[in-house]
Amino acid sequence: MTSYTVATAKHASLATSAADSVTFTANPGQVEVLVRGGTGPIYFRTDGVAPVVGGDDTYIATFGVPVYAPLDLSDTVQMVAAAAADYSVTGF
Repeated sequence: MTSYTVATAKHASLATSAADSVTFTANPGQVEVLVRGGTGPIYFRTDGVAPVVGGDDTYIATFGVPVYAPLDLSDTVQMVAAAAADYSVTGF
């Protein structure tokens, strides 16, 4: 798992079947996840539980459509995808 710590935003690439986590130091109440490129969706969770591709209780972000989610119980977004994807995660 690749882990990042940022104040308000992270822009990176998610490798195939490898998880990324983005932890916010600014304690946002909500995040936006945007897939900027790639061939498939990103599955993510905001409650401290590791997501799985196609798993229950995950949010799904697809290319070009921002998904907004509350940060539940942690200040970390955890993501995984079946195919490589470029993403942006912004907290606010």
